[in-house]
Amino acid sequence: MQLALDHVVQTVPDLTAARAALEGIGLRTVAGGRHVQWGTHNVLCHVGLPYIELLAVEDTAVAQTTAFGRGVLAEQARGAGIWRLALRTDDIERTASAVRDAGFRCTGPVPGHRARPDGSMLRWSLAFPEMSGGADLVPPMLIDWHEPDRARLTGLIARGVADTSPRALIAGVAVACRDPKAVADWMHRALGCAARETTTQKYGTALRIALRGGDIFLCGGPLAPQVVLQALETRGERPFAVHLQAGREGVGGEVAIGGAHYTFEPI
Repeated sequence: MQLALDHVVQTVPDLTAARAALEGIGLRTVAGGRHVQWGTHNVLCHVGLPYIELLAVEDTAVAQTTAFGRGVLAEQARGAGIWRLALRTDDIERTASAVRDAGFRCTGPVPGHRARPDGSMLRWSLAFPEMSGGADLVPPMLIDWHEPDRARLTGLIARGVADTSPRALIAGVAVACRDPKAVADWMHRALGCAARETTTQKYGTALRIALRGGDIFLCGGPLAPQVVLQALETRGERPFAVHLQAGREGVGGEVAIGGAHYTFEPI
């Protein structure tokens, strides 16, 4: 099975303000739609095929009735920031079975859908692996769009959701971990993602998982720089920074949205 970084999920209290912040560094955003079954709604920012999802609660009463909605509410109570990552697979049944065969629990696959602003319905399947050992980190969820990447990108461009030449690409996502090696071991055993030690400019020594769509950098440990320790202190084990590379002139800078940072600086 070959996994790719599909999207970054950030919970925010105010979609309008968060959307304006991303657009302030030259990124293009579009209204996503409503997850009526979960009581949530979103804004999307495609950086190539991968994207940033800004997610907010629209109907608290509905959100409280589902596991996904309650998860969003819990993250908002923790404070705005990146909740989790989503990894794309083209065979979610097989991928979820591999997680279970490795000895880990995995919920799903379960169907998901939301209404687009034009009224059409978007559908997908999700699976939710669980991480053992008491880690606070929310593991990446798995998503299958049931459509080849090229066909899906063509559709996104036709609907004006994605650009033919994206304004930016994801270079990497930094994740704060108390024990990066333990997280890397789980990623390898459960998902088949291998990590290699690397030295970064901003986060010191990290474990890098190379994926299509953007790499994951597991940062932490006793010698971690202050920026990583502060991320752990404020929001715990969570993704905390997205590093981008400009795809067009006039795009760049840095913006903080709650506990997350989006920057064009080298990782």
